[in-house]
Amino acid sequence: MSHDAWIQFRRDLHKIPELGFEEYETQRYLMRKLHEFGLLPEPIAKTGVKAVLDTRRPGPTLAFRADMDGLAVEEQNKVDYASTHPGKMHACGHDFHMACLLGLADTLTQQKENLCGKVVFFFQPAEEALCGSRDVIESGALSDPKPDAIIGLHVWDLPLGTIGLKAGPLMAAPAFFELTVTGVGGHGAEPFKCKNPISVASQIVSSFDTLANSLTHPTKPLVISVCSLNAGNASNVIPDTATLRGTIRTFDDELMPQALSLLATNAERIASAFGCHTEFTTKHYHGTVYNHPVLAEWARKTLDGEFKLVEPTPSMIGEDFSSYSQVAPSLFLWLGASPCKLHDPKNNPDERAISYGVAALTRLAEDKLLRKE
Repeated sequence: MSHDAWIQFRRDLHKIPELGFEEYETQRYLMRKLHEFGLLPEPIAKTGVKAVLDTRRPGPTLAFRADMDGLAVEEQNKVDYASTHPGKMHACGHDFHMACLLGLADTLTQQKENLCGKVVFFFQPAEEALCGSRDVIESGALSDPKPDAIIGLHVWDLPLGTIGLKAGPLMAAPAFFELTVTGVGGHGAEPFKCKNPISVASQIVSSFDTLANSLTHPTKPLVISVCSLNAGNASNVIPDTATLRGTIRTFDDELMPQALSLLATNAERIASAFGCHTEFTTKHYHGTVYNHPVLAEWARKTLDGEFKLVEPTPSMIGEDFSSYSQVAPSLFLWLGASPCKLHDPKNNPDERAISYGVAALTRLAEDKLLRKE
């Protein structure tokens, strides 16, 4: 198929964004296209899709992943392929990722007779904060056949035609936390009769920078961000509770449990000094996206000369592709598609990037799988 067909895949998918584990329409679309290519797709992890290209000749097994879910964002782009699902949008480029993987599946299927080994194409639900990668792994989708390597990509704000490639940590491990401070409410004119959870919560927030600095070396960043503070609903009433929500980011997976523990301990220490107490919960944790050094060097040698390669600065943005490192050595690429503003209601990256994505993935697959006479 041509570049125009791959763009149409993206536009078709862009129209039907669905949230995590709700991607039923997307699943049907993907399975229909994979059937058209001559593959036999199957559902995985509730709303995901897997298809295997088996050449029936000995060789390695490569797995390629694309994420499927959209975001709870109201699209502001005025285009004829804008979201048809109110309040939902492919604002993170997952439509691009699926189009690239469909393009790869079509390209490799057409040259099946020239290949050896197996290729697993899998489309993962619920990447956005829900860690659908765990569900894919637990479903057994990557155990038969078990891949020798797992490869993925993500559109990024890099120049068109650029491939971001870096060995080691690329994207941070995220954790999300909720902290509720419980005190004693009362009249705003009589704070001496209360234990104000808002004042205590403010002190806890102020302590986070000091806590982050004490945990790690300056060359090993740790980010603690409070992104929500909810308390009370009147201007003259001190509430009983205040709730903070936020995120922690690090490239050191071993540091995360320590950071979460100290965050909880520090908050309770401050609260108890003022007669309050805290409840601390965390969720949706997954590890650092780590590119296996051997795979990264192989990809560099394979792609160099045909693509503009850059070694990017790692990002504190998280990606649950990290979980696949538990299954097999993994490699994650950044695909230049500027202008690319992730999670923005006007995000509409350069569609020409899809051809570069398909070409880069195809080149990697061919290097391992082309038959050598």
